[in-house]
Amino acid sequence: MELTVFFILAGLLAVQSLIALQDGARFLRFVRRRLQQPLPAFAPPTTVVCPCKGLDAELEVNLRAVLEQDYPNYEVLFVVADPADPARAVCERLARTSSVPARVLVAGPPSGRAEKVNNLEAGVKAARAESEAFVFVDSDGRPPRGWLRTLVAYLADPQVGAASTFRWYIPDGDFLSGLQSAWNGPGMTYMGEWSRNFCWGGGTAIRRETFYEIDVPRYWAGCVSDDLMLTRALRDAGKPIVYVPQCLVATHHPTTWAKLLEWTTRQILLTRVYEPRLWWPAMGVHLFFCGVFLYGFFLAARLLPTAWQTSATVLLTLAAIAALAVAKGVYRQASVLLLLPQHREELRRTWWSPTLQAALVPWLMAVNFILSALTRRMTWRGITYEFGYSEVLNAEQWTSIGQEIVAGVEAGYYQPHIFKVFAFEDVELANENLARAPLWPQYMQQVAVKNIAKLEFILGITHGITEAIGIGVFPHVTEKVSE
Repeated sequence: MELTVFFILAGLLAVQSLIALQDGARFLRFVRRRLQQPLPAFAPPTTVVCPCKGLDAELEVNLRAVLEQDYPNYEVLFVVADPADPARAVCERLARTSSVPARVLVAGPPSGRAEKVNNLEAGVKAARAESEAFVFVDSDGRPPRGWLRTLVAYLADPQVGAASTFRWYIPDGDFLSGLQSAWNGPGMTYMGEWSRNFCWGGGTAIRRETFYEIDVPRYWAGCVSDDLMLTRALRDAGKPIVYVPQCLVATHHPTTWAKLLEWTTRQILLTRVYEPRLWWPAMGVHLFFCGVFLYGFFLAARLLPTAWQTSATVLLTLAAIAALAVAKGVYRQASVLLLLPQHREELRRTWWSPTLQAALVPWLMAVNFILSALTRRMTWRGITYEFGYSEVLNAEQWTSIGQEIVAGVEAGYYQPHIFKVFAFEDVELANENLARAPLWPQYMQQVAVKNIAKLEFILGITHGITEAIGIGVFPHVTEKVSE
């Protein structure tokens, strides 16, 4: 019976892994088609906004790559939150010597939202008037020279909401950097020629007109994730997101166990908060994978003393399923070799690392899902954010962030990091918020339901008493009960 259950579960898992393998082949064909397609001749004046914090690995090389794009007319805005940020000096030195117009902005501390979101909005507000497109890029990536031209070209169709890409962590040859690359890889192949694409904050282009038409600043009010809220704004407006794999961004990012666990869990927690419909099935898939393997290991260990052949069959079945995950890693690696020719030698030296470690990704994912289910707190670039807490605001604090909260309520979208808001010692403001927010109809409905329930309770008691003592037949009693 136990063997039957195992092979049924293993069969389901094998089907799931074969579908994933087929998706890897699909993505490789998609990449080859895209590389052969000519680019639209569209290169409007553009502003590139690059938020910076701290000294990332090879920061100067990365920022110089942003300043050396093969693009006719663009400016670069480096944005830091703190004037004492060590990245500011690097940015200013590069801006002074750049042939491309470049400025360094100090956005100041954020108010009611994440620091990166605050930096991005400061950059957008400071963009020159002639720019027709905004491009958002991260400071830890290294885009090739044709990156900006390719990404913006996909905005040629005015119906396109945004063009976005993804990153690829280039392993350093050690176990942890390989695992980081393997964990990140599925995000690259998740997207394609369909409507489920999302914006990635490290490489997204959007028309200026579209940015304000869909009112992105409202969606960014009080949020932590810039890209997931930009994705939500585009989906709410019915604007498609085009995935541009040719603009894959190579990233060198040394890591440790603590950093890797913090980073991976943060991605899953953000998904839980902003995309719960994706989080739930993804959690089920990864926990099912690990559960089948754990059950198989337990069964093989129990059968080993008495039926080693059966035990070996169980282990070989698990090995075959793990091999399917590795095979998808091979497809993924083949796609990356086509997309990052300038890094081909590095990728060939370390091809085995993210490919073989693809079999370990579901285990790390399972840990991430469990941790994200147990906490609503995360640390990002030294700042801790907590989702779903109550915050008491006095009148002075409301002045700085209260209007963003009211705007978010009127827009009808959920702001995860503020669950309850109290206007403290300001009756007029509290009354105004009650009138402007869509709260009053719900309040009246609850009052009506409460009154009806009480009326039914009292009437039921009265009717029960009259029936019990046999006085319901008298006209004057019937009249009183009816009243």
